[in-house]
Amino acid sequence: MNDLTGQTFGRLKVERLIGMTTKWKRNVYIWKCRCECGEVSAVTQPQLVYGRTKSCGCLRREHALRLNGSHNE
Repeated sequence: MNDLTGQTFGRLKVERLIGMTTKWKRNVYIWKCRCECGEVSAVTQPQLVYGRTKSCGCLRREHALRLNGSHNE
């Protein structure tokens, strides 16, 4: 296991390890992360390391608002 504490992935800063689960006969670590917007999320290590999760969801909401705003002009 690589210690991700203190590292930043996208908008998420890893605070601490909160657990572990098993998926496909492999240990998967779960990390407590704080987003730049202040929300806290539990994210698996592969989601962080491979860039699948970059925020608590605020990035997706902002992108959707930008897209919808461009259609209303």
